[in-house]
Amino acid sequence: MKYQVGDIIRCERCARGAEITSVEGTKVEFKLLDKGFMPGLCSCCSRFYCSVCMLEANNKCPNCAAKGSFNLLGKLVSINTSISPSDANGWVAICDLCKSDRYTEIALALDKFPELITRKDENGSTLLHTAALCDALATSTLLLDRGAEIDAGDNKGNTPLMCAIFADHERLVQLFLCRGANVQAVARNGASAIFHAASKRKANLVTELLKYGAPVDQCGRLVFDEMTLSITPLQVAVINGDTELVGILARAGADVNYGDPTFGFTPTIMALLEISKGNGSVEIIRELHRHGADLNLADREGNNTPLSLAKKFNLTDAADTLRELGVKDPGGCFIASAVYENEHVIEIAHIRRWRDERVAKYSLGRFLIIWYKVVGPKLASLVQLGLIPRRPLRWMFDRLAARISKM
Repeated sequence: MKYQVGDIIRCERCARGAEITSVEGTKVEFKLLDKGFMPGLCSCCSRFYCSVCMLEANNKCPNCAAKGSFNLLGKLVSINTSISPSDANGWVAICDLCKSDRYTEIALALDKFPELITRKDENGSTLLHTAALCDALATSTLLLDRGAEIDAGDNKGNTPLMCAIFADHERLVQLFLCRGANVQAVARNGASAIFHAASKRKANLVTELLKYGAPVDQCGRLVFDEMTLSITPLQVAVINGDTELVGILARAGADVNYGDPTFGFTPTIMALLEISKGNGSVEIIRELHRHGADLNLADREGNNTPLSLAKKFNLTDAADTLRELGVKDPGGCFIASAVYENEHVIEIAHIRRWRDERVAKYSLGRFLIIWYKVVGPKLASLVQLGLIPRRPLRWMFDRLAARISKM
């Protein structure tokens, strides 16, 4: 049978129709005239029936009762040939049906080609991935009922659950969770579903994922200040300035003192860095403190504490908040601070620890500490003026700190 542009084909049972818009050899495109119509041609009696009528007839031709003998028609799908999973145009047509949530047509295709359930495209995506990205609830349910792998990963390791979170389709997330999706699955970048939900600032999805046992501290990689860091969902919430989500994750047991492996940035330090860029809020610092965050923790090198960063970036409100929450200015080590020109280097941290833990144990030591508070600033000013050379003093402090660090 030959078709021409403008021909109308109709279901012989319900009269739903479609108009032919393009014919190239055996390839046909058409536009639907009635909602829900997807034409099928019985290969036995050559009659047209829509997919709905075929489904109601138990996937048999309503005329000759030949089961599975009809051919689906779709965009760029041949009228006179089957939709073959190995045919690129046929696969595109099936994906288009999936994106439009036309589950009745998908059901007919799966009856004839059950291998479509496990078929993957060049990106490693299955039909279930496609349905998840397009909010195709009915099709997703059908695919799961037909045995689709709910935790199948694409080439990047993303599961359908992650795809639904990416696309912000909450009802698909609920469906996958109810059907047993693995909330602990991770993509190739180490990110889990809860990490992606935190990145999307979806507090309700994070809460739901936690109910299903999502790992609250599962790290993922994220670019932060042009650096790629391995951070937790809590740190993602801090970067996003989401105080509500910070509280949800902290109450769920998130590590409020976790420092990333590269730089040792804790959630509090990240909060200060975000405030310095105008993105954060001191309320996040308060929220972290309420859940037990150590506001004195320095980064991995020991060079930056939350308070030192607040001073460095002239963040008066943040510095006042930290002091209000019990953070004290380090003080002391006046000469060493002048020598290193930075009171937060690791060497000075070692010397302070030695002073507080060893020297202060003895009455003479406590007297010397008090005396040094008086004369120390004067001696430090001489160093700053260059009247006392820094080089020999630095040599001395380096070796003192190295020895103390081994105690």
